[in-house]
Amino acid sequence: SDSGLRFDDATDPTNTIRLASLSSGQLGGTPRFIAIHERYALVSVYDGSTLKYGVTLIDFDDPGSPVVLGQLPSLADWIGGVEFYNGIAQVSTGSEGLKLVDISNPSSLAVLNGSATPIQASRTSAVGDLVFIAQSSSGFSVADLSSPASPEILSSLDTNSVVHDVAVDGSVAYLASGSKGLQVVDVRDPHAPRLIREFGTSGDARRVLVTEDLVLVSTVSGGLWIFEKGGGSLPEATSAGHYQM
Repeated sequence: SDSGLRFDDATDPTNTIRLASLSSGQLGGTPRFIAIHERYALVSVYDGSTLKYGVTLIDFDDPGSPVVLGQLPSLADWIGGVEFYNGIAQVSTGSEGLKLVDISNPSSLAVLNGSATPIQASRTSAVGDLVFIAQSSSGFSVADLSSPASPEILSSLDTNSVVHDVAVDGSVAYLASGSKGLQVVDVRDPHAPRLIREFGTSGDARRVLVTEDLVLVSTVSGGLWIFEKGGGSLPEATSAGHYQM
């Protein structure tokens, strides 16, 4: 929230208990996006005094007493998402590209790849050394992060859509693609991704989440759309339900 970040015990979802909180001042700005890995939280924050976005790393091993380990302020003009990847933070900064931040020394966070990848980056999903990048109006790309200081763009796909988010499951990438709804991409060959199916959604598709059996798509004004994944080596989604919220 605008006031900061809360840590709640949700053992009973109907009766959550506040354990601790960190103010926006402690975080270095207003929290926007968060990624969790084991005992760590990576938070993108907006500093209204500089009109810039940065990232903050938190240790919540003791959720009743979370500790800010490090901060990297004024990282970008905009951040659309953050993810953990092998001791590195992937930070999607829109037109400024995908920035990779070394978090191995929390007290001295540093950008590894200089001016970032030379492509638009709205959100990402990493599998092994590959990162799959939602590029807003620029479509979809795949990059190799095996050398984080100099990531290599392997391929790009013109989806004829505005790709807001991406989730990868095995050999399939699921894209939340605005007015195009859910787009399904075959990524068995990361050098040649292939659009194989589209599902319309009422309202722009903005976020996508994949579970073992389902693909969940949240939309602007169109509610939550739920798709079932098919079987086989290249599972395709089939419409399962729609919930107006």
